Amino acid sequence: MTQPTRIGPTGIRREIVQLPLFLQLFGVSALSMILPSIHGLVMNDHLASRAFLYAGLLGLVAFTLIAIAHAGRKPLDGALGPLLSLLSAFVLLPVFFAVPFLEALPTTRFVNVYFEMVSALTTTGATMFNPERLSDTLHLWRAQVGWMGGLLMWVTASAILAPLHLGALRSRRRLSRGGLMTGSTRGWAASPRANGCCAPPKRCCRSTSG
Repeated sequence: MTQPTRIGPTGIRREIVQLPLFLQLFGVSALSMILPSIHGLVMNDHLASRAFLYAGLLGLVAFTLIAIAHAGRKPLDGALGPLLSLLSAFVLLPVFFAVPFLEALPTTRFVNVYFEMVSALTTTGATMFNPERLSDTLHLWRAQVGWMGGLLMWVTASAILAPLHLGALRSRRRLSRGGLMTGSTRGWAASPRANGCCAPPKRCCRSTSG
């Protein structure tokens, strides 16, 4: 009889890293709800504390079940997977963020809370509520979502857009000869040979020798 294989801490870490980006962001978001729950408990805001605690626990349970079902699958190769995860993060994560916010502030509508969470995640700064209407725990959650959104922007620029040569952080390398630069047409325009015979495909288009 074959013994069941055991997965150690290294294997678990490897499985988590191989999960889709959106699922990783969802797990981090669920775990981050523990902080406003503790803050609400300390500030005697039990309604907000329970809302964030229950939403965080349900999110962690959902993350665990989906991660177990996804174990052993290879991530989607290419640029489509990370870009879809990024789109899902900006569209669906605010829905998850809005659930405890709406439970802690039942006098508003879901559309207002969803707009508030999208604004915080994208770090635009727009708001739908007067500051005195929100409790300290909800202000903490808005600020926390804003910090997570800013971190997501940096991760997106460095880990997703830069390898795809998109955005301002695309990498450029200079060649040792001729002052050529790969990945940018301006490097060819600045090269002494750009107006001569060579083009970016490194094939001579015309000869300058006459």
